[in-house]
Amino acid sequence: MITNGSKTRAVQLADFLTLKVVTDPRPSPDGSRVVLALQEVDVSGDGYLSHLWLVDGSESRPLTRGKVKDRSARWSPDGRRIAFVSDRGGEQGIWLLDLAGGEPRLLHSWKNLSPSGLTWSPRGDRLAFLGVPTPPEPEGEMKTGDGGLKLRRITRPMYRFDGSGWLADERAHIHVLDVPAPGSNAVSPEPRQLTTGPADDGPPAWSPDGAEIAYAGLLGETADEVDLRRNESQVFIIAADGPGEPRRITKRDGGWGGPVWSPDGRWIAVTGT
Repeated sequence: MITNGSKTRAVQLADFLTLKVVTDPRPSPDGSRVVLALQEVDVSGDGYLSHLWLVDGSESRPLTRGKVKDRSARWSPDGRRIAFVSDRGGEQGIWLLDLAGGEPRLLHSWKNLSPSGLTWSPRGDRLAFLGVPTPPEPEGEMKTGDGGLKLRRITRPMYRFDGSGWLADERAHIHVLDVPAPGSNAVSPEPRQLTTGPADDGPPAWSPDGAEIAYAGLLGETADEVDLRRNESQVFIIAADGPGEPRRITKRDGGWGGPVWSPDGRWIAVTGT
């Protein structure tokens, strides 16, 4: 039921086109404000739009606008800037918004990669993220110009998921991107890829000193092996500056993930079975 003042009526199909959904709320480092993504239906574009909003007490205001999908907003450690992922500009990229004023600034964008798991380093000078390969066309668009079906060669056991569609043959790996200092016009260099291999990596977690990154990953030498052992993830540590070999820190069989560092950097809490 929908209530408007003293009037109540049944929900109609058209009402779903007006719904707005709050996603991924993130408190500022001092806990005084919250940044979130507000998703709404783009009727003319037959899809969705998403914009960032800032909530300060009982007041709220939009931080971004336009025909865009802004998401994964993350506060810098000093609370002065917000990094986020967006498709503005036609490509998936990482953008930086200075809350002192001005338009969002592009740090880096990709044609065949989508950033995920965005995380600031403790000093606020770098961003770690997962580079998730862009999947093939959605299943409903797998057709040629004359109406025939496109052929796709499947090379991995786990080739699709409900709700996601086709999966890319490439894997998601951890990257690190340098972030210019506040007020600087310097251009961010090319991101450094820290991890490789036939398995998808989990989201990165910075150590308190910014020297290392913990993450969950699968063991295996081939795509077949890691896809068939998806419930057997382990936790690894790798140097944030790279290059270097990851160090496995979980030694027991099972599935382990979600690493969180203790404030002194001596311990890592994980979840698992």
